Amino acid sequence: AILVSAKYDPAKCEVCTTFLSKFRKTLDGLDKSIQSDHTKIEAELRKACKTKQPKDERFCWYIGATETSATGMTQVVTKPLSFHKPVEKICGDLYKKDSQICDLKYEKVVDLKTVDTSPKS
Repeated sequence: AILVSAKYDPAKCEVCTTFLSKFRKTLDGLDKSIQSDHTKIEAELRKACKTKQPKDERFCWYIGATETSATGMTQVVTKPLSFHKPVEKICGDLYKKDSQICDLKYEKVVDLKTVDTSPKS
């Protein structure tokens, strides 16, 4: 058996924490009856997952919130969200189930105005 020695670090799980933080803000703006009902949260999650952001979409695929998902781990996200578990802890639970969830990284946007493109002589 291969032991996973890498410890969960929320800072290294940026797509999960960023996406779920944005999603939590969306939920906070909705009716209280939705915020405390994990099945309604799941419906909102599926809506939020119809995203054009490739890494967010991949994250949604991992947790089973897209039509093409092979697995269904959405309850690992929706149930804790219904009782306001911190996003970092939810991502930690997901990491325990599938460490690849933290391999997702957003592409770094390069500002061409600040990059030195002059030829080096």
